Amino acid sequence: MPESDRFIGRLRRRLLLGDLLHVSAGWLAGFLIVFGSAVLAAKLFGPQFWPGVLWLGLLTIPMFAALAWRTSRRAPSDRETIALLDKRLGAGGLFMTLAERPDALWQQRLPGKEAWSAVLPRFRPTRFLKAIAVPALFAIGAGFIPAREVPPPGPRVTVGSSAAQELAEAFELLEKADALDEETKESLKQELDQLAQDAEEKPLTHEKWETVDALRERLQSGLDVAELTVSKGRNAAASLAAGLTGGEALSLERTEQLSQDLAEALETLRKNGALKSSTSEEFSRLPSELQQLLKSGQFKLPSDPAERQQALSNLQKLLESEAKRLAEARSKCQNCLAGQCRDGQCFGKGPGQNSPIARSEIPGKGGITRGRGDAEMSYGDESDEQAAKFKETVLPPGFLDRPSDSPVGVSASAPTVEPEAPSSRNAARETGSATGKATWDRPLRPRHREVVRGYFGDE
Repeated sequence: MPESDRFIGRLRRRLLLGDLLHVSAGWLAGFLIVFGSAVLAAKLFGPQFWPGVLWLGLLTIPMFAALAWRTSRRAPSDRETIALLDKRLGAGGLFMTLAERPDALWQQRLPGKEAWSAVLPRFRPTRFLKAIAVPALFAIGAGFIPAREVPPPGPRVTVGSSAAQELAEAFELLEKADALDEETKESLKQELDQLAQDAEEKPLTHEKWETVDALRERLQSGLDVAELTVSKGRNAAASLAAGLTGGEALSLERTEQLSQDLAEALETLRKNGALKSSTSEEFSRLPSELQQLLKSGQFKLPSDPAERQQALSNLQKLLESEAKRLAEARSKCQNCLAGQCRDGQCFGKGPGQNSPIARSEIPGKGGITRGRGDAEMSYGDESDEQAAKFKETVLPPGFLDRPSDSPVGVSASAPTVEPEAPSSRNAARETGSATGKATWDRPLRPRHREVVRGYFGDE
């Protein structure tokens, strides 16, 4: 029965396909709902996962493979397929009998090929499409919804990290200006790195903020000390040079003190690494012998007056150059002087204008014990009407506690002149107008008392 075997195989394959579509319709509908929900959630709540969430669609491959294996396990046997085909042909068991005992004469009694093709089930996936139509539309619609815009990824900026970054920038400025010695640089760098790490991991506690303030003070103090030392050395070099050129005569004690100040300034520059030809042009212009003495820390002025004068002139230029570098560093430092030194508007732009000694010569910059006080005053917010702490309040009309005290009218008349008698100077003074009672005991309307109390209360 070669022809009948072919129809048996076709019927069996169509039965398997129908069973697969019936089972997979529910599974595919559920998967489409889950897939559409995942796409929708990724676009609305997790845009960083879009379009990577579409890779979930590959899960349909193992799902259909599992369903196909399950359907093949439930496939009808050959006897069941033959029995079903015999029933659909209406052969009355003849086809089943011929399958077991073939006979050419009885084979001719079976229906023709047209009847065999007509009894095969047709492929109409209408139920399958109806089952997955709504879930498929939901998944497709979720794909067309625009994803929520996400700002470009960047470093997490917090108040603590911003403060640590400002301190690091100030440290770099002072390091380039050679305002700190090597030991201080290492210590500050370790503490700044630890502070930046702590600020990146979690918000800073009040102890860490105290560390921020301490580091800011150390940076400012280091710059102040460097400026003061350089300024003292420069003034000492100028005074020693003036004494050699016939200016003010210097005593032996004064000369030793100025020489010591100059030596301390040069030693500070050496420890800070400023005495390098790569960082200081003025240092490279010094004689080689003087350069070696400065680098070794064994500075000593020459005994010959001419050489001494030339050395002092060169050292004065060197210290002026270093003072200018420190002044430029202060003008760029955003954390110096509590953030008041911005855009190069600290104390001036000339060399030496930022040194602690030069500050005393600027009006209003020397404190209460030094310098002149004729600088332009800077008023607080209370002097500006827009920034005043107490805003002007328009009081509504009110009534006195005793309406009988209210003035009925004002009429023109001659004034009564009664000079007040002088009050006694003992403790028991009278409560007259001369004692000020007329001012502080004036009647106040009850409706206005709350407003006035706000100006004179404890808060």
